[in-house]
Amino acid sequence: MRARFSTTDRAELAAIVFSDVSARAELEALSWPVIDTQLRGRVEQSMADVVVLDMAVLAQGDLGKGLYEAVVTVEAPEQIRLTRLVGRGMRHDDARARMAAQVSEARRRELADFVVDNGAGIEDLELATQRLWTDLTARRGAAGFA
Repeated sequence: MRARFSTTDRAELAAIVFSDVSARAELEALSWPVIDTQLRGRVEQSMADVVVLDMAVLAQGDLGKGLYEAVVTVEAPEQIRLTRLVGRGMRHDDARARMAAQVSEARRRELADFVVDNGAGIEDLELATQRLWTDLTARRGAAGFA
């Protein structure tokens, strides 16, 4: 990785791959097979009844394909997402480049079994998460997995 991109620093690497589509494709080709193998191993070794995979790139590739019983997408308006990224210390231009590299909201919705709105405050998100958990556990129980 260092030989190709001259760095393994996450911020530097992000600046490279979110400004160059071919560099991002090359990084994905190098890293996603390794990530997928590790992901599958961790899920298979887990003793938990429920495993949550936080995968921003789920709609962009085959990472973890076949491992999940339900797909949840969390949405917020673009300006709110941008404000949150900048608030966490990301430069405005970097945040915009990262958001532009993501698949569309419509594509994520196509794949999703559940959609959670994260455009309001934390209290609303907590309520939405509680409803989601109720729906997910009911779905598992109805399918005979509980």
